[in-house]
Amino acid sequence: MDKIIDFIKKHWLILAFVFVIIGAFAIRSYNFSDWLYFKSDQVRDAKLAAMAFENGPGELPLLGPRAAGTFLRLGPIFYYEEYLSAKIFNSIEPHVFAFPDLLFSLLTIPLFFIFLRIFFSQKISFLTTTLYAFSFIIIQYSRFAWNPNQLPFWGLFFLLSLLKSHSEVDRKKAGWWLVLAGLSYGIVSQLHFIAFVGFPVVAFLFWIFYFPRKINWKYWLGAIAVGAFLYIPVILSDISTGGDSLRQFIYAVTSKTEGRALGLFENCRIIVISLFMFLTSFGHKEGIVSALAGIFLVVFGVGALVYFWKKEKEARPFIYLTLVWFFVFILLQIKTNISLKPRFFLPIAFLPFIFWGAILKAVESFGYKAITLVAYCSFVVLLLMNFNGIKIWISFLSSQDPSQISRNIFLQQDDGKTFGKIKEATEFMAKKGRESKKTVCFYAGEDYKRSYEYIFDVYYPDVKYDRISKAIKDKSDCIYFSIATAKEESKLISSRYVDYFDFGNSHEFGTIAVWEIYPREAFINYDKDEDESREEKLQEEDDVLEEELGVIEQEIEEGGNKENKPPRRKERVFWKDVFVPTDAE
Repeated sequence: MDKIIDFIKKHWLILAFVFVIIGAFAIRSYNFSDWLYFKSDQVRDAKLAAMAFENGPGELPLLGPRAAGTFLRLGPIFYYEEYLSAKIFNSIEPHVFAFPDLLFSLLTIPLFFIFLRIFFSQKISFLTTTLYAFSFIIIQYSRFAWNPNQLPFWGLFFLLSLLKSHSEVDRKKAGWWLVLAGLSYGIVSQLHFIAFVGFPVVAFLFWIFYFPRKINWKYWLGAIAVGAFLYIPVILSDISTGGDSLRQFIYAVTSKTEGRALGLFENCRIIVISLFMFLTSFGHKEGIVSALAGIFLVVFGVGALVYFWKKEKEARPFIYLTLVWFFVFILLQIKTNISLKPRFFLPIAFLPFIFWGAILKAVESFGYKAITLVAYCSFVVLLLMNFNGIKIWISFLSSQDPSQISRNIFLQQDDGKTFGKIKEATEFMAKKGRESKKTVCFYAGEDYKRSYEYIFDVYYPDVKYDRISKAIKDKSDCIYFSIATAKEESKLISSRYVDYFDFGNSHEFGTIAVWEIYPREAFINYDKDEDESREEKLQEEDDVLEEELGVIEQEIEEGGNKENKPPRRKERVFWKDVFVPTDAE
C-alpha cells in the first residue's frame, strides 16, 4: 500500500493528466455520430471530399472554403484532411469527416500545458489546462467538421514555435522550431481569414524585440519552403484563373466588413463577454454581469502579466507574446465588427484561461494564504460552471426538449436537429419511397435541405429523391413530404407551395417533424419546362450559395459604392484541371 501511495505522490501529475485526457475524450466523443452538427456548410465540405474519395484525388479542389463576406477562398488544407480521414476509415459518413477536428481538439490539451509551463508553475499549468479541457464552448467546437475548429491547435503551435525558436539554446533545435512555425502557419492561415492576417502581425511584433538571430539561414529557408509548399494548390489555382485569388484577397483586405458598424464600446463589450463565456460557459449579448466579469478578467489578467513583466525578466518573451497576441487579434475583431459568435474568438480562445492563471499566480505571489485559498477555490467554481453547461447540453439533446435549456447558453445544435435525428427522418421518407416505388420529393429549410440529400446519397442510394418544385416534370411519380421544426406549423413549407398541397399525418423525430403532404390538381397540372438554373443549383458543389451571393450583391448595391464592387468570382479549379486548359469563368 505504501508503494502505491509513494507512486501516486511521485507521479501525481501524469496520473491526473491522463484522467483529464480520458474525461475530455469521453465528453467530446459521447454520441459523436448521432449528435453531430451537420448543416449546409458541413454538407458542402463533405461533398467535395466524398467526390475525391470516390473518383480519386484529382477531384480535390485547389482552394478551400470561402472567407465570410467576400468571394476570397482560403487554402484547401481542411478539405485534404477530410479526404485523408475518409481514406483511412474507408467511409464518407458525416462523422468520419469530423474525426480530424476531434483529434486536434484533444491534442490541443497537452500542447496548451507545454505552452503554459514556459511561464507558470506545474500546479497552475495543470489547473489552467484542465479548465480549458472541459470548457463547454471548446467542447462544442470539437464535435463537428468545420474549418475554424482547428484554429486553437495550429494557432497555439505557431506561437509555441515562435517562443521556442527564440529561447532554445541549441541552434539546431531553435532552427527546427522555426521550421515548425512555417508549417503551423501554413496550416492555420488556411483555416480562417483572421488567422491568415493576424498571426504574421503577431510574429512581426514579437521579432522586433525577440528576433531569433542565432538560427542558420538554412532553417529560415526551410521554414519559407515548408509554408510555400503548403500553398502550392493556391498558387496553381491563381495561375489557372489569372490571379483571381490575389484580386479577391486585395478586395477582402481593403473592403471587407462584417455586418453593421457596432462602435468601439459595443465591440469591446462583446469581446469581454465572449472571453468570459469561454472560461465559464456563461454569458449573453445583453448580459451585464458577464460583461463586468469579463472586464475584471481582462483588466486583472493583463495587469497580472504586466506585474510579472517587471518581476520576472526571464518570462518577458512569454508575457510580451501573450499581450501582443491579445491586442493584435482584439484590434482585428474590432475592425471587422464581430458578433457574439465564439468562432470569431477561436484564435484567442486560450487567453481567458491564461488571464485566470496569471491572476492566480499573482495572488499566490503576495503570500496571503486566505486569499490564495479563495483564488484556488475559483478553479472548482469555474469547472462546475462548465459542467453545468455540459449537463444542460446532454439533457437537451438526449430528450430533444428545449425546456431543458434553463439559461442562456451557446449551443451548436440549438434547434436540436442533430445528424442522428436527420438520418431517422430521412430513413422514414426512404422507407415510404420504397413502399410506394415513387420518388421522394421533399421540402426542407435552407440550412438542412442539402443534409437530407447527402444522407439519401450515402445511406439510401437505391431511393430516388428530389426537392419540391413546380419544375418537376412527372409530378404524379412523387411521394411528397414537408420537413419542419416540430411544433412550428407556420414553417411547414414555403409560401410558394403552401396553396398547392394538403397536409396529412406528421411524424416527429426529436425536434424534426416530417409531414406527409398531398398535391392538389393545380400542382399536378402545373406545366413548366425544366428550369436550367434550378438544375445547376441542385448539382452545385460550390460553397457560394445563391442566397449568400444575393445578400452580398444586394448590400453592395444598397451601399451605392459601384467602384468597390468585389472582383467577379471564378469557379473552382481541381487538381485534375491543373494541366488541362479550363474556362474558369
